[in-house]
Parts: sequence; structure tokens; C-alpha cells
Amino acid sequence: MSRVRDLQSLIAKHTRSLQKLKEQQALFGIHTPHHLLIEIEDIEAEIEKLQVELANLEGGKSASDSLDNVPVQPVWRGLYAAKGKTKFIWLAVFLLTIAAISVVYSFYPAINPAQISPSPPASPDLPPPGDLLMTTISLADVISDIGFTPDGQFLFAASANQNQIRVVRVADGKAEESFPEPGVIAMAFSPDGQILATADWGPEIKLWHVADRKPFHQLNTTNSPSSVAFAPADAQVLAIGLWDGTIQLWRIDQTEPYRILRGHTDGVTSIAFAPDGQTLASGSKDTTARLWRLTEDQPLYTLREHHDRVASVAFSGDGQILATGSWDNTVKLWRMSDHTLIQTFDSLTGPVTSMALTPDGQVVAAGLEDGSVKIWRVGGSAIPQILTGHVGVVERLKFSADGQTLVSGSGDGTVKLWRVER
Repeated sequence: MSRVRDLQSLIAKHTRSLQKLKEQQALFGIHTPHHLLIEIEDIEAEIEKLQVELANLEGGKSASDSLDNVPVQPVWRGLYAAKGKTKFIWLAVFLLTIAAISVVYSFYPAINPAQISPSPPASPDLPPPGDLLMTTISLADVISDIGFTPDGQFLFAASANQNQIRVVRVADGKAEESFPEPGVIAMAFSPDGQILATADWGPEIKLWHVADRKPFHQLNTTNSPSSVAFAPADAQVLAIGLWDGTIQLWRIDQTEPYRILRGHTDGVTSIAFAPDGQTLASGSKDTTARLWRLTEDQPLYTLREHHDRVASVAFSGDGQILATGSWDNTVKLWRMSDHTLIQTFDSLTGPVTSMALTPDGQVVAAGLEDGSVKIWRVGGSAIPQILTGHVGVVERLKFSADGQTLVSGSGDGTVKLWRVER
């Protein structure tokens, strides 16, 4: 029975994910990206496989259980077949049956009350979320990526379905001149804040001068990108995660990648540089997170504790901790000195769709499918603080450089800025 429940839970989770992907497909219409179609096909195939396994398990029930499948002649069929006085007897039985059912259902709420789950108690380590929301910015479309400029003064917000990147001044929420770039799914700033790299649905990366908002170069990746990241101390080095499972390393003034990292067996979903600029972490649909040295083609280490896609990876500011968020409803923290799992946050109600870690490594935040954001004090209570306000999937989370502000971008078309109590 445990396996049956597990299969039912997996089918329900994959069905929810499939629904979200098909909502995105409906938005794109005939312009739906190829990798999104492939992902839909993969999940449909997985659901079908699980349903077959479930059917086989349920078909193997004991003989006593199979009695439930013995056909019983319904009352209305006996009524139709009866003749003479017998027909009136069947009619009486039929009417009495309906009356009995009506009586039972009239008392149903009293004999089988709805189960209401109590709200989780507030974490003793964190304040209540009621007054933490500072600003809401509406883009009226699915938020695909968000980011602070390195100096923390501006917030950039992109939508895969709009023709611009919105720029907002953090201090007062005032809108600045936008970038006229359509269909951005991922973006990253160079460490000096002078260059912005953007990825769209096509196999290319555009590079922009932030000052004049004009593109100056394009990198052709040959496959659809999922994520981009500049090396922390070198504005010339850019890493690009691709849906074919590889990571390309580029010098931005060149026309070919100088190294291709291979090891993942499915699409790369997220990448992040360690502060030393020599180590890269990646998450993948293949359920692993991998660590790479930029001087080597093969992974340095593979983290295998997750059981579903790893949606997000993030380093602490000192590079001693790596956080990974997964569709298996967990966030995990790893000690980089020996690649040991040191903490798991699993009090979640659905897949982790986005995740962020403060630069000091003391606070971790997870965005969920239901629109909530849960945050924990590292090493503190396992009960999360819950931030609510979004009504769509939380697609992206980012902390400001000082760790005082958390920004969340959602499928509901809004970006919210939250104050982080320390």
C-alpha cells in the first residue's frame, strides 16, 4: 500500500508540473520553444509509466479485494426489466433508496467534518511576515528572471513574453528606462555592473552595455540556454547552462566557447560561481548537482541526494556552503570542504521552484509552486517562516548583496521586495 500511495503522490506532483508547463505553452502558442515541448513530452511519458505501474499494483490485489469488482445490478435496471406487480415493488425500492441517500447526505457534514490543517506555528528564530513586504511591481506577465545590479541600486525584472526588461530604482521604486529586449529567460550582470548578459529562447546570448542600454556582442551557443553567470572576479568569463545538459565557458570577446563541461545526463537548470571564481556549481533535471573546476572538463564532484530535478543552486559569500533546491520538496545545504550534507529543510508542501541564500550563508529562502516563499535561519529552527502574497509559481528569488532585501518574481506577473530581519 505504501508503494501505491507513493505512486499516487508522484502522479499528482507530475500532473501539477505538466499543467504549469502547458500554461506556458498556451502563452507561446506556435512559438513554443523546442525544449519546453520536449519537457512536456518527458513528463507525459513519466506520468504514463507511473500510471502503468500503479495499475499493475492495483491489479495484484488479493482475491478478497477483487470482490469489490463484482458487478451488481443497479436498481434502475431491475425496475426496467420487471413486469406487473413486480415493477411496482422495484419502483418502491428505487424511491426508498433515493430517499435514504438524500437523508445520509443531508447529515454528511456532521458525520464527516472537513479536516482543517492548523497553521504552522511561527518560528522562534524569525519575525512574523506581516510587515515584511515593502514593494510590489507589476509586469502583467510571467516573471522569468530578476536581479540586482552589483551596487544594489537597481532591480532588473524580465518576462519571457514581454518586449522589455523593466528597471526599477530600489530606494523608491521609481521606474527607469527599460531595456528593449524581448523574450528574456535568464540574465546576469558582470561583477563591475557594466555588462548585462541576456538569454532568450533562441541559441544565443546577447551582451549589453548597461550605461547606454545597447547590445554590443552576441554569443551563439548552438542550443537553447537555461541560465547564465559571470565569473565573480573576471568580467570577461561567462558560463552558460544549456538544455542539452552541457555548460559552455566563454570569453565574451570571442566567437567560440573555450571549454565545454560535460557530465549531466539531462538539461542544466541552474548555475552559480563560487566566490573564488574557479569553482562552478550546476543543477540539472537529472536530479544531481555537480561541482566543476574551470580548468577541467569533467565534474569535480557530484551531489546525488535529491530525488527530482535540482531547480536552483547558490553559494554563500565565503564559498563554504552550497544550497540546492529541488522538485523533491527539499532544500539541502552542503559543506564544500568535504562535500558533506549538513542540513535538509523538508517541511515543504510542493516542489522548490526557486531558491536563494544570503551572502553570509545565514538565511535560505525557497519559492514554491503555490506562490509562497519559505525562509529559514541556517542552523536554527526547522520550522519555516512563510511569506505569502503571490498567486502564481515563484519563479525566481534573489537576495541583495547586503542580505537585507529579498526579491521574488512570480508567474502571477509581479515582483515583490521583502525586508529580511536579521
